[in-house]
Amino acid sequence: MARKIVRLTESDMIRLVKKVIKEQYDDNDFEFNTKFVNDRGDLKQEHTDSMVLIQGKSSRQVKRVISNLSEKIAFLAILDCEYADFSDINLCEYPKLVSVRLVGTPNNLEETQDNCYEEIMKSQYAFNYGN
Repeated sequence: MARKIVRLTESDMIRLVKKVIKEQYDDNDFEFNTKFVNDRGDLKQEHTDSMVLIQGKSSRQVKRVISNLSEKIAFLAILDCEYADFSDINLCEYPKLVSVRLVGTPNNLEETQDNCYEEIMKSQYAFNYGN
């Protein structure tokens, strides 16, 4: 069977990820909140989260956030940041992680992560796709 390429906008991808997460987990098991990063690099919300968006931050701020990800993380987007260093984090150990998007952010994801992801488009990675 031939593979088909489907082009999605970022909002399409977010909507699709939310739908998949909602279908996979019941409300008692999985709380879907979004964490955004403020100007100091701290998370604005303190809830259990499944989605983190980091945009336009320094490499130090990105490192602080990704070093403290919740085990319930499902979607991680790091957009237009200085650098994302994944050398001290193993994203393969996050069982609910579905997608990582790294648009406009230099990074070392492919050099530092085990083979638990698939690049589905430029700067877009599907994680734990075999589970």
